Amino acid sequence: MFFSIVCTKPLDIVVAVDVSGSTTMSDFNKQVAFLRSLVDAIQVSSSSARLIIFAFDHNMNSLASSFNDPKTRSRSLVKQQINSLTLTAGATTIDGAIVQVKEFLNTTSRNVPRVVAFLTDGVNYGGSESLRIPAQELRTVSIINK
Repeated sequence: MFFSIVCTKPLDIVVAVDVSGSTTMSDFNKQVAFLRSLVDAIQVSSSSARLIIFAFDHNMNSLASSFNDPKTRSRSLVKQQINSLTLTAGATTIDGAIVQVKEFLNTTSRNVPRVVAFLTDGVNYGGSESLRIPAQELRTVSIINK
């Protein structure tokens, strides 16, 4: 375990995990180990942290459909999301993952901090220019007005 303190703050967290062909098995295993430790360090429930963890290459694969999905509110069900991750041989489409994250964030109405993380080698199939507009749109939807 990387963390010894359990975070009890209410958060909505989305983690996009690159499972494309450019990700090595060693890096993938490190990502999975990190996610398991992260989930152990967060209080997961409907009133505290809710997590969506999904895989991406040129496809998006998630066990949770929205923040309203019960799979986001239980540590054991979030771990099922992690256990469902599999390494593929697809293309890395970070821009597609950004769009998916934005869709997930649009499913929450809680006025809590939103956390977005991308676990990737950073090599986008469409080049870096294809990330500019989706990234700006994600910044807009991620802002919380309190």
